[in-house]
Amino acid sequence: MNKSDKKIFLLEIEGKKTEFVLELLQHFKFVKVKSLSKDDAKLVKSLKRSFEELKLIQEGKLKATDIKDLLNEL
Repeated sequence: MNKSDKKIFLLEIEGKKTEFVLELLQHFKFVKVKSLSKDDAKLVKSLKRSFEELKLIQEGKLKATDIKDLLNEL
């Protein structure tokens, strides 16, 4: 298998099923399980939100903020 055959997924599992799902996945030799730190999880959520906002801007459903306004806030 080459690297192009690999897929990476991010799973959000709520509640009591977390341990069950992790244990199940770890039984497959072809699956690597890695938990994210709280900081990494926050970063992933922030990036996801940013990409969703970008998509809405591209679709014309959300107005982009002018770069001058962003710089003035700093």
